Amino acid sequence: TELTRFAGPGTDSTSRTASYDITGYRAANTTIRIVTSGSLGSSDILYVDAVQIAYAIDDGTPTGPNARDEFTTNTFAGDNGTLAWKSSWVEDDPGFSTQNPADGYVQVTGGKLRLGNNNTNNTHPSAARMVDLHWATSAILSFDFSTSSGVNLGDQVAVEVSPDGGATYH
Repeated sequence: TELTRFAGPGTDSTSRTASYDITGYRAANTTIRIVTSGSLGSSDILYVDAVQIAYAIDDGTPTGPNARDEFTTNTFAGDNGTLAWKSSWVEDDPGFSTQNPADGYVQVTGGKLRLGNNNTNNTHPSAARMVDLHWATSAILSFDFSTSSGVNLGDQVAVEVSPDGGATYH
């Protein structure tokens, strides 16, 4: 399910926070994915930081337990929360065949997940990560984001969630 599409404005290096209730997608293989769109130019960049899924077990209030990645190291396997992620970030970057956080349109650099777009071959690079939320009573996805110069109101990135390990995104 696509949670949202968000866009520019251009030259917005100010970090903003996005938050989504993903309680309806709790499963053993809940997967989040951030996907660039064709409108994002090849030099336009989305920076993501502090990706977190906070959850509650009984009282319905996500007060602390979380899966979190602060991108403090240049790896797809960062884990800064109280709940371990079920997988590392999985890069889908058709222009680059290896899972390398230092290469391609999906990178971890400068303490952030960096997503660009490959307009040359009309592909839409993405990054996805899985967490086990089957026992949670509620779950909230949040992250900080900013953009590079050149990103305008027509440039979009989708945030998606899947309850089946990424087999289906809507």
